[in-house]
Amino acid sequence: MDPNRNYGYMWGTLNISTSSHVPSDPTYVGPRAFSEPETQAVRNLVASELFRGVITYHSFSQLILYPWGYTSQPIPDASDLSTMKKLAKRMQQLILGVHGITYTPQQSSQLYLTAGDTTDWTYGEYGIPSFTIELRPDSVQHGGFILPPEQIEPTFEENLPAAMEFIKRIL
Repeated sequence: MDPNRNYGYMWGTLNISTSSHVPSDPTYVGPRAFSEPETQAVRNLVASELFRGVITYHSFSQLILYPWGYTSQPIPDASDLSTMKKLAKRMQQLILGVHGITYTPQQSSQLYLTAGDTTDWTYGEYGIPSFTIELRPDSVQHGGFILPPEQIEPTFEENLPAAMEFIKRIL
């Protein structure tokens, strides 16, 4: 079961390889939204603390993703879309300035369609700026999900200024 397919916003609306309804698939969405203790814990935390924004970190691809993942249609609120695009672009510039590594800002669905993910849920349910940052490396050929140990610290170093900018902007 993939927890990042188990959140309640648009959960289960797709039945494709990246949001599977087959329990043995790695992208299985679960039997119902928030069926897992991990997603329930995040749901309860976000609801009780009234988050003002969310960044989730994943691997890999060097991307800065913003909603929507479940559709190729953009966020309908032009102001929200502009805010997220501008912030993603600023985070990209800050990351690039540390070690010269390029992260690409884009709508989540440009990577692939998926429903029930964290950022769609936090934006769709709470209207807060929400991003997924896909960390190094940029491809399977460069390590995929297994980041070489010597790249862990530089990955942190380049993402810290972007995270601090996000915090500064949302607070």
